Amino acid sequence: MEIKSNKLPQMVLPPSIPYDGLSHVAFYADDMHAATKQTEEELGMPLMCLMDIPGGGQHSFHDAGNGAFMSFMWFPKEKRADKPDRSFSHIAYLIPDAYFEKVREDLEQKGLLNYAIYHGLEAPMQVDADHPDVWIRSLYLKKTMGMTLEIASVKTALDPRKHIFTDPRNADGEKVPYKSIFVKDLG
Repeated sequence: MEIKSNKLPQMVLPPSIPYDGLSHVAFYADDMHAATKQTEEELGMPLMCLMDIPGGGQHSFHDAGNGAFMSFMWFPKEKRADKPDRSFSHIAYLIPDAYFEKVREDLEQKGLLNYAIYHGLEAPMQVDADHPDVWIRSLYLKKTMGMTLEIASVKTALDPRKHIFTDPRNADGEKVPYKSIFVKDLG
């Protein structure tokens, strides 16, 4: 039996949130270097962005195909104890950037919005949603069924030649020199 498509027919009534697929799935990593190496070299997902984040942590994004990312977050041991439930692991759905403010307003009216973050590339958390450094805008929903859900819109495509800002840290917090396989292939 041949399967031609896994897509369902277009719905007659569009959902109130114009989902455009999956943005990313984020997981906690005890060792960012090991997670980066395995995700690139064994799973074949190139590292597109790696940055240091406030609190001494790191955040990475690997290309998972079709515009989606596999993401990891790492924190120093003393910060990990504050998050025993690994509450920073989450799934993020993608919406077109043009709908961000409308979706934000709708979520606020429904009482579902917990908070918004405007993720910059050089400064990981921006106050202004339209700051030129912002690459992705995120709406985090109040926890449902014990999980964190995010709705995100991308403003800037990631480029590993420009957006790998640091080396990944190992479990002991030491930075380990690393060059993305994608960047190696580009020369």
